Amino acid sequence: MSELLADSLAHATLDGTWMGKPASATFAALDATLELHGYAFACAMGMWGMDGYDAEAYAAACQPYARLVPVAGFKPERSQTLRGELTRLRELGYRGIKLHPRFSRLDIADPLIGKTMEIAGQLGLVVFWCTLLHTTIDEWQEADPLLTLVRQLKAAPSARVILLHGGDVDLMRYMQLVRFNDRLLLDLSHTIAKYPGSSLELDIQYLFRHFDQRLCLGTDWPQFSHAQLRGLYERFSEGLEEGKRVNIAHGNLARFLGVG
Repeated sequence: MSELLADSLAHATLDGTWMGKPASATFAALDATLELHGYAFACAMGMWGMDGYDAEAYAAACQPYARLVPVAGFKPERSQTLRGELTRLRELGYRGIKLHPRFSRLDIADPLIGKTMEIAGQLGLVVFWCTLLHTTIDEWQEADPLLTLVRQLKAAPSARVILLHGGDVDLMRYMQLVRFNDRLLLDLSHTIAKYPGSSLELDIQYLFRHFDQRLCLGTDWPQFSHAQLRGLYERFSEGLEEGKRVNIAHGNLARFLGVG
């Protein structure tokens, strides 16, 4: 086994389900698979409103496991209470918050999102922003996701943001945003495993070779396994120099989160 990996996106849940279905997605199971497949740590990602999520209980469930970095699921609803709510999450031990427009039914153009990002940045919380917005036509967001994100980031100069799934099929567009902004990190979770045989595989190969300082990896567990990501990492990093491999494997994510 080569470098230790880090997982930017793992969905351990309080009731062990995933999206309401049995999945054995427990904290103990996550920790065990991290050890088995050579992972330094994983971001244990709470999902607001799903699978029995409760912020206080979720933070407590992470505490026995040194490899788990807690990230709170969060839905901004009231401007007046944002700072207090985010301060409380930091006090509970969270390293970041996850904003999920699709599952939380957020309007990506709502100015409340930019305000949330800014306050999170001021408090030292990393924002995990889900870029996977595909859905049924009646719920499809009409604003351009990338340009709307740019407007939110301009309103949040203190924010440090991990772009989960790397923009999915718009991967290279999102990369062009990330390459010029060191407060952004491009995450390849889900996308790296979702499209075998497509042109996205060539894009990912290109990014591994030319943008190693801007990438991180994740499983979207239990959607994909830690064994799968290990295999994909070894494949895409073959022939890379050691420094680039370490950056992608765990270095970039560890530095961004201030862990390890």
